[in-house]
Amino acid sequence: MGLVDVGHVDEHYPALIPDKPFSEIRKSEPEQFRYFLGEYPEGLGRSGHEVGAQLTPPRMFLVKDADKYLPLASESFHPMQSLALGGLAAGWGAGSPVYEDFELRRAGLPAGEMRPFYEQVVREIGVSGAADDDVSPHLMPPGGLQDPLEIDSNAAAIFENYRRRREGFLARGFKLGRPPVAVLTRALGERQPNPYHDMDFWSDARESVYRPRYTLRALQKLPNFTYINKTLAVRFHDEEDGGVVLQATDLGSNGPVTFRGRRLLLAAGAINTTRLVLRSLNRYGTRVPVLCNPYTYVPCLNLPMLGREACDRRHSLVQLTGILFPPEAPEEEVVAQFYSYRSLLLFRLAREMPLTPRLSFLMARLIVTSLVIVGVNHPDVPSPDRYLELREKNGGEEFFGSYERSDEERKVQKRRERLVLRNLLALRCVPLQVLRLPAGASIHYAGTLPFRDGDEPLTCTPEGRIRGTRNVYAADGSPWNFLPAKGLTLTLMANARRVAAAAVKGISSR
Repeated sequence: MGLVDVGHVDEHYPALIPDKPFSEIRKSEPEQFRYFLGEYPEGLGRSGHEVGAQLTPPRMFLVKDADKYLPLASESFHPMQSLALGGLAAGWGAGSPVYEDFELRRAGLPAGEMRPFYEQVVREIGVSGAADDDVSPHLMPPGGLQDPLEIDSNAAAIFENYRRRREGFLARGFKLGRPPVAVLTRALGERQPNPYHDMDFWSDARESVYRPRYTLRALQKLPNFTYINKTLAVRFHDEEDGGVVLQATDLGSNGPVTFRGRRLLLAAGAINTTRLVLRSLNRYGTRVPVLCNPYTYVPCLNLPMLGREACDRRHSLVQLTGILFPPEAPEEEVVAQFYSYRSLLLFRLAREMPLTPRLSFLMARLIVTSLVIVGVNHPDVPSPDRYLELREKNGGEEFFGSYERSDEERKVQKRRERLVLRNLLALRCVPLQVLRLPAGASIHYAGTLPFRDGDEPLTCTPEGRIRGTRNVYAADGSPWNFLPAKGLTLTLMANARRVAAAAVKGISSR
């Protein structure tokens, strides 16, 4: 068993960042500029409206070399791609909801089979959550939960407003509660509970937030596991004897390398698994669908906290999750994630304000304790106007993406967002702006090699085997037929185990 990966890691910033609270670092650390602004300083460069603009300097290794090795041509689709160890989950926000049974079925995933795999993942990575909130039946994983994280002053004020007027919110089809997150509230093996330092966007100190490298660390202790990094997969082909060959490039020597095995599980993310499949099966010029949650960003002022001091003890990740059940289609849930802002620094906030620099910083200082960022995700379904295509070009190739929503889809999105905004106002959160971000900004991608029951090319069997191959499986979100508005990472991990079990079963039955 082996893993072939590029596997970029950040070997520079972890040693610079002290294991201290954000407030203490800001007051006393003389070289804090090295990681808050970056050594170059790379933290000053990008507009807040760009995909990935909020990556801090210690997280920028996530996108290292992506433009070089994973180019994608598009004017309408701007995904974030990663060659990091663990991919985008190396900087993932740790939201860990499950999909409800109807969402699993719509995606093409077997609801009954998924539950034990969800439980395995939850116990291994550590997920904290509240089992008794209104959102719990829609989000909470089965079994093995740690106690919920504490919420910060902003979130506590919002949650109190919700509880006081709960019946009115429920009547409007809106629920609010604490989300499940892959963050420890008690020790798990070598990893320690979250220290509430508000440094989660900068540091992985104490390893309280799950990162895929912790699983890799455990796998590397096994005698039958090999990790091959700094290696880029290029193409595969089945062998007649029932095995599979993977051709790759050693990025150190820039030379070719070849690997052979009985099964190949592709988990390069929906976009790059598909790039590899199209190239390997010589399907140039063939369009395949792509799913990506439409994403809207709503900065708000939480009026009860305006001008008030906030508690210093806090984590930086999602504090609350709201679910809107649209009256015309309650199963097409719209999900709103509530974040406070403080540790992303005032200069990032000030530069987005249409004021002079001095006034911008004064305004930022005034509102920072009451600022809430609400990220609104919508579900997505396949459309002929949303696709990927590998094209031959000038003796090489071009990977092209297109993502367009119809006028009717945009109307539905805006109508549902108006309902979200009404509920925000009822929570005494005043929206300052509604920013509909470019396609790709949700960083949720799926649906490129969809599940099908027939023999249609470039689809997957229910077990995840890619049609047109005998021994190659898609172990990421490529086969999904529907993308709910909820975070997909926990479901990706559970389904990868399901697909791996099916592949192993196929070997043992021979």
